[in-house]
Amino acid sequence: MRKPKKQSLVARYLEELDSELRNLPAAQRQAVLADVAEHIDEARGEGRTDAQIIDALGSVKDIAGMMSESVGEEKVSGADARYRLKALGIAAVFVGLLAAAVDTWLYPSTGLEEVWPDWLPSSWINYGMSADFGAGLMLLFMIPTALVVVGAVIPLGKGQVYRVLAALVLSAAIFLLGLNLGVFYLPLVLVGWLMVAAGAANRNPERRVKQISLGWRLLAALVVLLAPAMLIAGMVSGAAVGDGFSVPIAAVLGLCGVGVALNWKAAHAALLVIGVLLLAMSVFSMGMMVLAVWLAGAIYLFLGLVGVLWLNPVRWLYRKN
Repeated sequence: MRKPKKQSLVARYLEELDSELRNLPAAQRQAVLADVAEHIDEARGEGRTDAQIIDALGSVKDIAGMMSESVGEEKVSGADARYRLKALGIAAVFVGLLAAAVDTWLYPSTGLEEVWPDWLPSSWINYGMSADFGAGLMLLFMIPTALVVVGAVIPLGKGQVYRVLAALVLSAAIFLLGLNLGVFYLPLVLVGWLMVAAGAANRNPERRVKQISLGWRLLAALVVLLAPAMLIAGMVSGAAVGDGFSVPIAAVLGLCGVGVALNWKAAHAALLVIGVLLLAMSVFSMGMMVLAVWLAGAIYLFLGLVGVLWLNPVRWLYRKN
C-alpha cells in the first residue's frame, strides 16, 4: 500500500495563510494568496529553495496581520470621508444661507441693467424681480447651496464625479453672477472643493495629509499672522488708530497663528469659530467694510475646517466614537 504523498512546504504555507486570512473578503483573500504564490514562483526561478523562500516571507501570522491592518485602514478612511462630508454639508448650508441673504439684499442695487438686453426694462431686472418674487428671490440664490449640499449625501465613489463638477460649476458661477454678487459665494466654493478633497480620501491615504501637513500649517500660519502684524504695524507707525479691541484681537489672532503652525487643536477650532463670527457679523452689519470682513471670514473658515477635519481632527465634530 502506497503512503500518501507528503505535502510540500510551500503548499502547507499557503494553506496556513489561507486559514489566517479567513476574516478577509474572499476576493481579497484570493488576491493575497495569488500574489504570494507568484512571488514564490519568481523566487524559485532565481534558484532559491522553498525553505529559503518561506524564511524570507516570514510567518503567515505576520502577513495576515499586515493585510488585516491595511483593510482596517481603508475602512476607517472611508468612514472618516463620510463624516467629513457630513460636516462640510452643514458648513455649506450655513455659508450658503448667509450668501443668499446678502445677495438678496444687494440685488436691487447691483446695476445689472448695464449688461442686460436693451429690450428688457431695467426696472424689471432689479426692483421688478424683487417685487414679484419677494422673499422667494432668496430661494433662487440658494440654488448654488443645494448644488454643493447634494455632494455631502451621495456615495463616495460615484459621487466624486458630481462633487468635482459641482465645485467647477460653482467656481464659474462667481464670475457669471458678476463679482458684486458672486464674490459672496466664495466660502461656498471653498467648502465645495473641500468636499472634493474629502471624497478622495479613499483614493489618497491619510499619510498623504501628514506629508503636506507641515508646509500647509506654515502657510496657514503666515496668512493668519498677516492681519495682527498689519494691525500692530499700523498702530506703531500711527497710520491706524487702534481702539480698545485692537490689541486683544491682535493677540488672539497671533496665538491662533502660532497654534496653527504647532498644530494645536484649539487653534484650528478657534479659527473656525472666528470665521463663522466674521461671516455672520458681515451679514448683520452691512457697512463699507462688509466685503473685506466677508473675505476674511471665508479664509478663516476654510483654514479652520482644514484644521479640525484633517490636520488635527476634532473627531466629536464629525464622527461617532
